[in-house]
Order: sequence, then structure tokens, then C-alpha cells
Amino acid sequence: MMSIFSLGKRKKKVSESLSEMAGNVTQTPEDRSADSAITLLDEDGLDRREFAVTIADSIAKRFKRPSYVIGLLGAWGCGKTSLKNMILDRLNQLPGNERPIIVEFNPWQFRNADALFGMFFEQIAVEVGKNHEATATQLRAYSRTLILGGSVAATIFAAAATGGAATPLAALALGQFLKSAGEATEQAAKQKDEALGDLQEQKKRLSQMMKELQRPVLVVIDDIDRLYAEEIALIFQLVKANADFPNFTYLLLYDQDIVAKSLESKVIAGNGREYLEKIVQFPIDIPQPKRESIGEAWVKGVQRLFKN
Repeated sequence: MMSIFSLGKRKKKVSESLSEMAGNVTQTPEDRSADSAITLLDEDGLDRREFAVTIADSIAKRFKRPSYVIGLLGAWGCGKTSLKNMILDRLNQLPGNERPIIVEFNPWQFRNADALFGMFFEQIAVEVGKNHEATATQLRAYSRTLILGGSVAATIFAAAATGGAATPLAALALGQFLKSAGEATEQAAKQKDEALGDLQEQKKRLSQMMKELQRPVLVVIDDIDRLYAEEIALIFQLVKANADFPNFTYLLLYDQDIVAKSLESKVIAGNGREYLEKIVQFPIDIPQPKRESIGEAWVKGVQRLFKN
């Protein structure tokens, strides 16, 4: 089986109508709405099964290794969510001891940084805690300290979002809070200083515990490009600040053009793509389906429409 790391990057797009038609040819309109993604490998109508299996198997093999961030890139309607579902279907077919701890994080539900970061670590803690309660407890403690730093520096965040500086959480993780706290009170600065020291110690303990997990953790975040620009910025800053935990793999799904422009408008003064390259170590463009597969998908789709 070809490794994910030998797959070449391809700049290809598939029209929304073709993708949706092909993605749903195995189900009736009563079973699934026209614009929904497929959920299983066996539902694939565009010969992307091997591609999904290759990615899934490569993720599963990243056990006891440093963290890694994979980007699955494509325009709206090209089948990102269908591919994600096929990848997860493959992972769920693996034996329990080979299957990663899967955390699907939905950022759509949160409209502020504290809620986003808190629920991010809470969802990871829930899944990890099923077999590693102590690690889950440490995850929650780390999250509380991280949020404390972000809440104390709420005014700094507003300035960072428009001026290109680091966000509160990223700054906290990088030890830059005190440099950015020009208007903070002396008490707030003291709180940040204490939180920073506590955070570093907690992160050290958490990293050791993550290293000892018997299964790697896969964090999946889909539909990033459909968020508001501020929320897109938060997601990538969260990943950037916490992408160095061992046994962690991130699978991020997004339209690179939309995300890059959003980052340029809210976070950085430079090039959005270059910023993404520093976070996403392995970006993968969704492959274009074979011409014959598209034709077959259209035929099956039309036949099913007339049948129903």
C-alpha cells in the first residue's frame, strides 16, 4: 500500500454538482438529502477508496511519534467531508489496539475563544478518559490554565487580531504575554505571569502522559472554511499553540484560498499561505476523479432519480 508521504500534491478541483451526484449514487433520496456527504468506503462513487485507505493507514501508523498536522484541501463541494468519512470508516475497521482515539471537533458551536478552547480540550479528555483517566484530568487542568490566560488578556486579543501580533493563547504558550500587555493592570500582569509558569509545568506533565498513551489521538476538524474569519484564525492559532504534543495527529479540512485570505485579514500582515505552511506539515489536495468514474456516477445518479 502506498504511503501518504509518497503522494504528490495535486492542484485539482471537482465541480460541486458532479461531486454531490457521485457521492450519493448508492443511496435513495429518502435515505439522504442531495447535498449530504457519503459516510462509508463502500459508498464511494469516484474511485477515491484507495486514497482514503492510504491516508487512514498512514495516520494509524503514527504511533509513539511527534505530533503531525495534515490538511485535506479542496473547494466547496469537491468531496472533503465524504473523504473524511471514508478515512474514519477505514480507521474504525482496524483492530482496537491499532485504531486511533478519534476526536471529531465541531467549531461551529462556539462563538468565543474561551468556549472554543475549553470544549476542544474537553472533547479530547472525554475520549482519552475512556481508558486513561489520569491523562484526561491533566488535559482539563491544562485547559483551565490556558483559558485563564486568554480571559485575562481579552483586550490584547482584539489588538492582536487587527495588528498581526500573536493571539492571547499563542502568546501565553510562547511566553510573550508580558510583552504584549501594554495596557494591562499590574494585577493582570501578575496573573499572566503565574499562569504562564503553571501552564509550562502542566504542559510538560501532559506531554509525558500523552507519550505513554497506548493509542495515538486523531483530532479531526472539518468545514473550517465555512467559519467566520475570526473563528478560522482561532482554530489555526489553537492548533499552532498545541501541535507539539506527542502521539497527536490533526486532520484539518478546508479550502486553502478562503482560509489564507481570512488569515490575512485577521491575523497576519504577510502571506496567508506561508502562514499555513508553518502549521500544516502535510497539505494534500483532493484528487480529481477519473473521467470514467464521473460518467458512471452520472449514469447511476440519473437512473436512480428516474427509479424514484
